[in-house]
Amino acid sequence: AKTTARLFIKPVDFIPQFLATSIGDTTNVLDLDNPITFSFRTNVIAGPDAVVTISELANTNTPSGTIALSGAHAVIFGSSGVFDQAAGTMTLTVAYGKTIDPGMDVSATFTLRNGGVVQQRRIATIRIDASSSCTRPSIG
Repeated sequence: AKTTARLFIKPVDFIPQFLATSIGDTTNVLDLDNPITFSFRTNVIAGPDAVVTISELANTNTPSGTIALSGAHAVIFGSSGVFDQAAGTMTLTVAYGKTIDPGMDVSATFTLRNGGVVQQRRIATIRIDASSSCTRPSIG
């Protein structure tokens, strides 16, 4: 198999950032499965082992553990993520041999079970932590 190295030369005034983000759920009915779709586009390369964290997913009836991903770009994350019920976070790791290129639209869906108690609306957030041998950019 042939591998290709990618080089991203950033200008002195480069600021890692999201160019677009979106997170949406399907239902607010108590104690019902709720598909959540996220999408984002960034101006940085996120290679294997880069971590995407979606937060503010608290008060669900979904136990902590591995959650399946579906959709166009689920394979970038190995088609699953790790949900932490106590922290209210979904953590996705870019899989070996996969990258998220600058300007690439990334989207996928996972399902959490809504909690059984009415709660104040939360605004979910997306964060990427990526590292390489020369820098450790973080945006969010």
